[in-house]
Amino acid sequence: MRLIIGADSKVGSALARNWARKNIKFHGTSRRNAPESENIFFDLSDFESSSLKKVYDKIVLCAAITDMNYCENNPEKSHSINVDAVKKILDFFYDSKQIILLSSSQVFDGSKPFRQPNEKKNPINEYGKQKSVMEDIALAYENATILRFSKIVDEKDELFLNWKKDLLSEKEIYAFYDYSISATPIEKVVSKINTLMDKEVFGTFHCEGKKDQPYYEYAKDLAVSLDRSVSLVKKISYKEKKFDYKLPRYVSLRDT
Repeated sequence: MRLIIGADSKVGSALARNWARKNIKFHGTSRRNAPESENIFFDLSDFESSSLKKVYDKIVLCAAITDMNYCENNPEKSHSINVDAVKKILDFFYDSKQIILLSSSQVFDGSKPFRQPNEKKNPINEYGKQKSVMEDIALAYENATILRFSKIVDEKDELFLNWKKDLLSEKEIYAFYDYSISATPIEKVVSKINTLMDKEVFGTFHCEGKKDQPYYEYAKDLAVSLDRSVSLVKKISYKEKKFDYKLPRYVSLRDT
């Protein structure tokens, strides 16, 4: 039996749909305590009251605080979820066959593109630091597998949905010319997780995305795909947004 911790997250929900189509037996957890939900109620911030049982041989941990602004402004609270709670899960499922933990390209400083799994980490923001510490803790466990990726894109992504809506309405959109995306389709992430699980391999792996591409260029490509004028796409600098965290120049990853 498999378990998805955070089955209503972007990756978790996509993985759940994939496994359901394949008739793979699994359970999922959610911190939303809805009576009609098939998921097991589980809150990472309250592990002690968890109803989880040690009946799963393979686990995918999708739950985390991924809001980089929140992590930067609430380092202790986010650390308790992204690091401390992860260690509790690793300890609880220490005798399971495999635990796949999701990480990020933010563990690197962004000084060069297409980082490989074995390269030295040097995170420059709080979220990246927490993911880096989580990785170090996890790799001390023989059943841990780390999967890093960059920006996951799917049809439900709020930013791209809003862009698409505005472009179709002939409205202008604004995109960063000085901050890049390395778009990784959600289907590719799900496929990579399945491969790592089927092969039962351990260590650190990357889900390789596309090349580093400024959001501005990505937005122009979207306009073209919708048969709309690229003149609707306007340049802005990420510095105008005054983020509380530092952004790496390059975010692309390369697998080996």
